[in-house]
Amino acid sequence: MAQAIPTHDKIIQAATSLFAQRGYFGVSMQDLAKELGVSKAALYYHFPSKDKLFLTVLESVFGDLFGEITLAAKKSRNPAEAVIKVLETYFSFSLERPEAQLLKTHHAQTLDREIRQRLIQTNRQLRLFFEELFDRAARQEQTQKEGLRELTHTLMLLWGAPMIFARKRGVKRAVASVLGLIGPILKSSKQ
Repeated sequence: MAQAIPTHDKIIQAATSLFAQRGYFGVSMQDLAKELGVSKAALYYHFPSKDKLFLTVLESVFGDLFGEITLAAKKSRNPAEAVIKVLETYFSFSLERPEAQLLKTHHAQTLDREIRQRLIQTNRQLRLFFEELFDRAARQEQTQKEGLRELTHTLMLLWGAPMIFARKRGVKRAVASVLGLIGPILKSSKQ
């Protein structure tokens, strides 16, 4: 009886789950083949290497995250509301989707050069997105741009650190904390 070759999407889904649970080095192509109930050759039919598979997983996770935060910004009535909605979405994604940890750069130095570069590029794209978001809010509220840039830097450090929020309500606290940082900047610019 011939073995069914898994679809590209099924492989990505299974690989995402395994990489999120065990990390890049904790998963082999054999582990993934066993998880899918196929031979390694069936996996190599779709992906020539574990690195290429991991890059595809990173692209998928980043696409999901970026799509969600972009949509949150677009659905907002104004830049200030966009900041709040995007931060809630960003932290919710990190809490609800274990694979979000794969996008963090704290382990990048141990990975293949191509993967490391993609992680750095992904984080740069996120930083630029947040800078643009905060710049729009700064223009609307006439706030100090430098203070918001520092907030962006803080957010990226938080993104790179292990998630400290144990429950979903932690998202609200995190957003409130970030807004607490923004508040004084907003007030000082209005004076």
